[in-house]
Amino acid sequence: MNIPGYGGGRKLDRVFRITLLLVFVSLANCTLGGGEGDQTSTSPEREWFEQGKSLLVGIRYQPPEKAAEYFTKAIELRPDFGEAFAERARAHFNARQYEKALADIDKALELLPPRAGNYHTRGNIHRKLGHYQHAIEDYGQALRLDSRHARAYNNRGVAWIGLGEYELALEDFSMALRIDPEYAMAHNNQGAMYHYMKLYRKALASYADALRINPNMGRAYENRSYVYTDMMQRKKSCQDRRKACELGRRRACSVDDQDYC
Repeated sequence: MNIPGYGGGRKLDRVFRITLLLVFVSLANCTLGGGEGDQTSTSPEREWFEQGKSLLVGIRYQPPEKAAEYFTKAIELRPDFGEAFAERARAHFNARQYEKALADIDKALELLPPRAGNYHTRGNIHRKLGHYQHAIEDYGQALRLDSRHARAYNNRGVAWIGLGEYELALEDFSMALRIDPEYAMAHNNQGAMYHYMKLYRKALASYADALRINPNMGRAYENRSYVYTDMMQRKKSCQDRRKACELGRRRACSVDDQDYC
């Protein structure tokens, strides 16, 4: 199926690689969610665990390999340390070691009581591995445990796209925004769906909201540029592409875009 876009018609999967940026859409703005607290103590395993946690910067471990090493030491001292398995899964995820992350979060879910954050984590891992149906099931479980988990709605929307269920994706992005109206990534993803549906004005409004919340969101500038292209507004399209390029969006700096502008 071809739909209009910059440079002529494109296959649907190509459009979503450009506009939805499934990775991190996903994940780049999603807190994975760790395990539950086991207990507070000054035991050696807890000290290794806390060293690992000290490497958490925002929502990512930096460097993730070092964090995983510390959590491994904690697990070696206490093989049933569910919280350490959950956090090591998160560190492996940040290092893009998704199979290792999946094994660890499975173990954490086995050892710990049900928690929305851990199901959300496993959903994110499955999504990265292309296991979209499994991801949707895990996000659903996270939402049964926490019905106001905006990121689970957003990320499930991205998984629905992987299955070609675009109406369901839009519903989930909209639900995420009902819960958290200031969720910039959900606005961006909603805009991409409106663009696909050729609802250009709604797409522009969604991208405007994303950029109001996060003025340095390069992908929103880039995605909005493609809407302006389809609306035959070349000047605005080029302005957004240049801004996206300045913000590090390499695709917006491509030779094709430079020729267009």
